[in-house]
Amino acid sequence: VHFAVGTEKVFMTTRLAGKSTYFLPFNRDLTNFRESDTGFSTAYLWEAILRKDSIMDLVQNYVNLQENETTFYNPKTRKLDTKKSTALIFPRFHQLKVVRKILDQLKIDGTGKNYLIQHSAGSGKSNTITWLAYRLANFYQNYTDTKGLFDSIFVLTDRRVLNKQIQDNIRQLDNIPGMVAYLDEKTTAQDLKKQIENGTRIII
Repeated sequence: VHFAVGTEKVFMTTRLAGKSTYFLPFNRDLTNFRESDTGFSTAYLWEAILRKDSIMDLVQNYVNLQENETTFYNPKTRKLDTKKSTALIFPRFHQLKVVRKILDQLKIDGTGKNYLIQHSAGSGKSNTITWLAYRLANFYQNYTDTKGLFDSIFVLTDRRVLNKQIQDNIRQLDNIPGMVAYLDEKTTAQDLKKQIENGTRIII
């Protein structure tokens, strides 16, 4: 993972490819921002993100290789073909922030509260949902607890494309047999009942 750091903005990429390198913004919200003691608006990168405990959290729970599949028109065959590629996934600042904020709040609130996460189009909501579901499935409110806070995590969406995308993302993040149930329009209420009774950790 590579960062390009200026005095006010931070950009990130997981692959250097010369002029084809694609950088994503890694900026925090500067509207409510107070400069650190260093005087730099970008000090949060080394003060909060690149700390030892933060890096360990990133490596263990967020950074992963993701296989992507794109569809394109092949002029030779005059048909649609698919192309697979592998990319290293690293959370953007807003994605990391929202997952960590919810986990911190759950340590205080426990169960029974509602939270709203607002994502704009193209801001990576599928990956945010994936990381959050994965973390909640293994979440303990106190380090002395012997049982997780939640029996099962349900991921519900009204978009079939998004449903498949989230399924694929979670499958690639942690493919432990029996941990995740992928239910779609081909399954029945009995399939859902069975997964709940079996205590499946994540049900999509």
